[in-house]
Amino acid sequence: MAQPAKVAGATFCVMVFIRFILKLYVGRGKRKQTTVLSTTSSCHAILNGNYASATGAALLHARAGPNQRLRRCFGVNNAFTSSDETLHTGFKDSATKMIRLNFQQWLEIRDAARSSIIQELDLQRQHQGCHKQPIPIIPLMQGLTLGPVLHLIRWQYPNQTKGVTTSVTVLHSLAEAINQSWMMSKVENVPFVEAMLSRWRLRQYMLKALPPHRKKVPFCSGIFGKLVHTLSYYQTLRWLVVGGQPGADYADMENPINYILPAYETTWRVALLCLVEIRERSRYGCGVQRKDVWIKLLRGFLESPTKSQLCKRAECSLDTDQPAETAEMIAKEALRLYPPTRRVYRDFDAGPTTDKGSGPWVGSAKISLAADVEACQRNNISFTNSKDPVGLQGFWPARWAHIPGRVERNEFLAFGATPLQCPARAGFGYSMIALLVAVVLEAFDDEWDFIATVDEMKDVRSPEAPLRTGRSDYKGFAFVHK
Repeated sequence: MAQPAKVAGATFCVMVFIRFILKLYVGRGKRKQTTVLSTTSSCHAILNGNYASATGAALLHARAGPNQRLRRCFGVNNAFTSSDETLHTGFKDSATKMIRLNFQQWLEIRDAARSSIIQELDLQRQHQGCHKQPIPIIPLMQGLTLGPVLHLIRWQYPNQTKGVTTSVTVLHSLAEAINQSWMMSKVENVPFVEAMLSRWRLRQYMLKALPPHRKKVPFCSGIFGKLVHTLSYYQTLRWLVVGGQPGADYADMENPINYILPAYETTWRVALLCLVEIRERSRYGCGVQRKDVWIKLLRGFLESPTKSQLCKRAECSLDTDQPAETAEMIAKEALRLYPPTRRVYRDFDAGPTTDKGSGPWVGSAKISLAADVEACQRNNISFTNSKDPVGLQGFWPARWAHIPGRVERNEFLAFGATPLQCPARAGFGYSMIALLVAVVLEAFDDEWDFIATVDEMKDVRSPEAPLRTGRSDYKGFAFVHK
């Protein structure tokens, strides 16, 4: 009788072990079905919580649910991944303060961006020995975007981070680490071990890009010293496992990736596609008559990155009835056509599963909804009129001269909607996009050719339709010296 008991006990232990391994390496469950809506009213209802009468903590909880994938793969703990109202308020206040820049700070960001491109060109010459080798545009724009973001964090936490210039090599490595973690976060049911390794890799590059001031603890010797180091390693291990704070790396400071991720991910792709629209696609459509004007506006802002310059109208010739654009309109049009977040997801509580009636949430304890911001803004007739020579699917900054302020406030959703609207809408977002595009236009002038694959060039030469916005699209875009 003892033998069957031993077998049963051994079998139970094996089953427990197998279950543990499956939890580590295999995902759990399936993603619930998501209902995608794209009208302006439905997108607003999803973004502001009216679809499920969600307010306050309930609305934060609805936003945090779909973003837990970011917590798993990045270790972030910010307003996007937490339903804590105090954390949300603190994060928003800190982010708002971080992006409120004075003129001198904008000049520093501009000069750093210029320096970054010079480093990029020098690095290319060292590795390839000549000007004729192509410079891929996607890594260029990703590194160029990360630089200003790191500046913002250094200014916000001057006593916790070292004020050193980050090399383009480190920027590229950090960007690639973010890209890998981002792609992993899109995979259903990411294995626990892979997510933890993703956070570890990201942490290593983050420490290189943003070196912290490590505070020396007095009398750290003997048993006490070993205890301090053990606690530091424990804190770091805890961050790798559950996310949140990065352990003892940055004393009295939030995890920098909490700010890096939203700023970087909402900027680099928009700036890239805006650059291609202005520099290349304008050769093949109605933009040919305005290309020089657009470039002049952006360069004017680059020389004087102020709010007044951002909103300064271009000079119009007497033989056209088109309104004068501004650099802000250029950035705004890029954000309309290529919103930073194509779809915004919310997981609302749907109440008891015995609810009767109709609607996509009936019969489920949770309802997953997505606001298709991209489709909404590309099909909203409020954003066009009879004077626009291109349709809603085309890039035409001048359309914003005809759009009433009321329509823009209520129907332009690139920065989300109240009460969770991004603070960058106040001006920082437009300024950063305009500056990044202008820096690249300045560096890669007519002495450089734009190259791409055959299929990619077909898209470039068809300005009546938007460019693709997938993360793996247009890897063949590059500049090559003539």
